[in-house]
Amino acid sequence: MDLFDYIEAKEDEKAETPKKVTKKPQVKVTPVKQEKVEAAPVEPVPNHLTVSQLANQLRMLVEKNFFSVAVEGEISSLKLAASGHAYLRLKDDDCVINAVMWRGTVDKLRAMGMRLEDGLQVVARGKVSTFGARSEYQLVISSLELAGEGALMMRYEALKKKLTEEGLFAENLKKPLPFLPKRIGIITSPQGAVIHDMLHRLTARFPIPVVFEPVSVQGVGAKEAVVEAIARMNQLQGKNRPDVLIVARGGGSLEDLWTFNEEDVVRAVAASDIPVISGVGHEPDVTLCDFAADKRAPTPTAAAEMVVPVRADILHGLSRISHQLQRGIKQGLERKSQKLMLFKQKIPNPVSKLQQDKMKLDYAYEKLVERAKRQGEGRKSNLEKASTQLEPSRLLVLCNAKKGALEAVSPNIFYKALKGQFKTRGEKLGYMQKHMQALRPDAPLSRGFAYITGDNDTLIKSSSLVPEKIKIHYSDGVRSATVEPVEPKK
Repeated sequence: MDLFDYIEAKEDEKAETPKKVTKKPQVKVTPVKQEKVEAAPVEPVPNHLTVSQLANQLRMLVEKNFFSVAVEGEISSLKLAASGHAYLRLKDDDCVINAVMWRGTVDKLRAMGMRLEDGLQVVARGKVSTFGARSEYQLVISSLELAGEGALMMRYEALKKKLTEEGLFAENLKKPLPFLPKRIGIITSPQGAVIHDMLHRLTARFPIPVVFEPVSVQGVGAKEAVVEAIARMNQLQGKNRPDVLIVARGGGSLEDLWTFNEEDVVRAVAASDIPVISGVGHEPDVTLCDFAADKRAPTPTAAAEMVVPVRADILHGLSRISHQLQRGIKQGLERKSQKLMLFKQKIPNPVSKLQQDKMKLDYAYEKLVERAKRQGEGRKSNLEKASTQLEPSRLLVLCNAKKGALEAVSPNIFYKALKGQFKTRGEKLGYMQKHMQALRPDAPLSRGFAYITGDNDTLIKSSSLVPEKIKIHYSDGVRSATVEPVEPKK
């Protein structure tokens, strides 16, 4: 029963009551007929309502029966008045109801960060009332919240902002994917076409061992299952440990994909030591796991394509590289061979070179022998000439001549040399005598100086060593003296 049916029923009940009382007017009519009789006049009972009375009764009736309702609908015709109140309509596919929010409610929603706009699907809570001035009924909204995906979007944006501020989605935290992993881990539902499509694509591109963790991806317990699966994958050791993880599920609504917007799941993806690819939903779908993962794939199948290259392409590439390498080596060897031939042409024949060197050596040997022979003959001639001059008779004559000449000049030479030496040494002796006289201790005394000794004739060189009794030595005698202490010079 809607509002109009309810009001009509109430009106029918009211309408039935007057029918029971219709007989009373006949009773009341009697006094009117008795007006001819002299009796006190009786005022007639009014059988109608004013418009305001009817409007007030309707308002009380509506507010009494609809004092607390929750209505889901789409906002339309939103108007924000200068007073701060908001006037709008809530509609669904068939009906429309007017609604109003007072300023306090509007301010509260703004403080919560909710932005009112047409087209927003909401759940409005409040009471139904009437506006008699226009004969309209309306919903007086006391609280408002987003409905369906709208509420989820608010949670999505709030959590995204929180995790972004924490730095959970920072690019410097992303781990690189291995080019060719030895083992792949897949976390998804065992039902549906997702796992089969991924395995088929992996087998077609590059057959690599897969570690599969079947989990529930939607509904109660899905969040916990995904978090535990990621933890188990990271705990694997040795050859069972995958080099990369794929967290995947098929497309769906925001509510269907909500498991991958849960904070625990997002944090588990970000904390994984193994690089994670997020392949959740279809191309337009974006979950918070996409931001936390090391790589985002638009679909689960695209994630499978992203994790491994095409084996045929690699083999073709290796073949092409091998061919290029062989061709490069062959061309390099050919260039080296050509250079070697050029060097070979420039280098003379070593046999011919040795023969030429041998000829040069023979020529040089002949010249050396000939030169030595000539030099020997010349020296032999000189020796023969000298030997003729070394005859005893000739040597005796020469010695006698030299002896006479020496005897003639020797006295003069000896006298001159001795005289020169006496003169030089005399001058040196005189200089030394003068120097010795100047160095005598008593030499300065003749020039008016004196020196001081102690009682034991020890020379005093410092004022700090002067004893009380001293001797003063002059050039012509010695005097004794007594010394009074004085302050030493600073």
